[in-house]
Amino acid sequence: MHSGIPGFPYPCNVHSPSFYNLQHFEEQLEAWTILSKVPALRNGPTRDVLEGFSLDQIDDLQWRSDHLRKPIDFWDMVKADLPYLMSNCSIGDLNPRNRGSTDVQPLDAETRPALEELRYFKNSIMMISHFRPFHRSDGFLLTFQPMPGVDYLGQSFQDWIDPSNDVLGDPDASAIAHTAHTFLKGGTQHWHRKTVEWLMVYLITEIVSSPNNHRQGNSAPSLTNGYHSVAVDLVRCAPMIRVGRSSRY
Repeated sequence: MHSGIPGFPYPCNVHSPSFYNLQHFEEQLEAWTILSKVPALRNGPTRDVLEGFSLDQIDDLQWRSDHLRKPIDFWDMVKADLPYLMSNCSIGDLNPRNRGSTDVQPLDAETRPALEELRYFKNSIMMISHFRPFHRSDGFLLTFQPMPGVDYLGQSFQDWIDPSNDVLGDPDASAIAHTAHTFLKGGTQHWHRKTVEWLMVYLITEIVSSPNNHRQGNSAPSLTNGYHSVAVDLVRCAPMIRVGRSSRY
């Protein structure tokens, strides 16, 4: 990547679990599956898949295409905006080629979220999303995250996962919005170091420690308690296994 100025962007890529609206995500999967198979839309809404991109962007996409030995495909680029299913990617695995082949298929009984069975997490799905910050020596911090999700658990969780809610404008729901709100109010007076690197470290620390229920004083169940309830139900429903004369669950 050529920056063209003395501020080369050093990319940092992290994976962060976030919550999304389950119904909205299933509708997106269905739309992708149907539209990507229409011959007339092979290159999207235009004849040239690269139409509308700048020369620098085209050069970057072509470099990535050669590096991964994959053709530039419009629907692959659309798919990149979708977060990862928990079953399709491991936390910390940053290789885009390792994404599962079933990530754009409708959710079935094996891939539907277990937490959705609990009343608090109704109609939600926890997924993995990329967060990429690019800090420059001239003081700018550029960030990229496809489909920002809900990072915090609180009283208004069901309102936060509503697709009509502006997540990035709600500091109670989004780690990015919370960080921006905090620094807009207090400026840099409480920063340990007044540098763009310190802002990036602060932001990444807030993101990788989510989802959590601390922001609203534990007014919502934690992920640990949620999965504990699921595990208890699994144990209760597990088939009995007979080993010799003894029986175990």
